[in-house]
Amino acid sequence: MRNSVFAPPVTRWQRIRQSDLMLSFLESPVTVIAAVGALLMIFAALGAGVIAFHDPYDMASIDIFDSNLPPAWVEGGDARYPLGTDAVGRGIFSTILYGSRMSISSG
Repeated sequence: MRNSVFAPPVTRWQRIRQSDLMLSFLESPVTVIAAVGALLMIFAALGAGVIAFHDPYDMASIDIFDSNLPPAWVEGGDARYPLGTDAVGRGIFSTILYGSRMSISSG
């Protein structure tokens, strides 16, 4: 009788890790950084309701007296609005997060 040695079956994850596409992806640090950045933006857009300080679509929370505020790090800026406010008084940071939801869903 012959002694035959069978190799254990290759899992799907092992096939993905050993593929040419994955190896070329991981060799380029620019693509890895771009993928991480894209994932961070997607998670920020999906979590806009938790991350954003204000809801730009809630008209009851908008105050016209907070219009045209500079960013928080500039003299006269307010910590409630890290990127400042627009002419209506909506926080720009919150508007970007909620707007990115629409961009991702339409894309």
